[in-house]
Amino acid sequence: MAMTTREAAGKGIEEASIALHRTQAILTHLKIVGADAPNVGLALSEATHAYQQGLSSFRSNSFVSAGEFAAASSELSRAVAIVLLRVLRSCATKVVYAPQKEIHRPNPGDRRLSQEDFSSVGSRLSRVLWLFENGTLPSEVIDQARKIASWSEQLYQEAQRLFRGGAWEDALELVQAAEAAAHSAEHVCKMCYLKEG
Repeated sequence: MAMTTREAAGKGIEEASIALHRTQAILTHLKIVGADAPNVGLALSEATHAYQQGLSSFRSNSFVSAGEFAAASSELSRAVAIVLLRVLRSCATKVVYAPQKEIHRPNPGDRRLSQEDFSSVGSRLSRVLWLFENGTLPSEVIDQARKIASWSEQLYQEAQRLFRGGAWEDALELVQAAEAAAHSAEHVCKMCYLKEG
């Protein structure tokens, strides 16, 4: 039996909360071990903001919106976690936080990253940017989604640079992070086109 919209939104908010706490724990651990953490403050702030918007929507019985905000928060937290876990692995200390199961660290026997992986992220970003220019999104939605998409674009460009330099494992991780962030921006935009009901 399929979950109701209310149950699905509640589950999404719970998952977003777990993802946020996990990401904040990784960031705290990086600070404790004295590692140079990348600048993820804006992305983490946006993930927290989307989570709070999801809670607010849920409380006002806007379950479709709550689910989309929760998904946006989860995806953005996932992108931040990928970036932070790369730093943790490079530390000389033992990592005490295991990667999330959906974050795949490539092994030497895995397939190589291809242009198709980049095309997927590029297409997703293009759709979001198209909505900014041609859609009927309110300015506050565009501002929120644009911040997220901008970070995705930065990750995407860095992944391409690493790929050209032959660091395909690192490039694949950043492509995953870029795609998660772009997907987050999509969820923010989708709320303007979905109906409650």
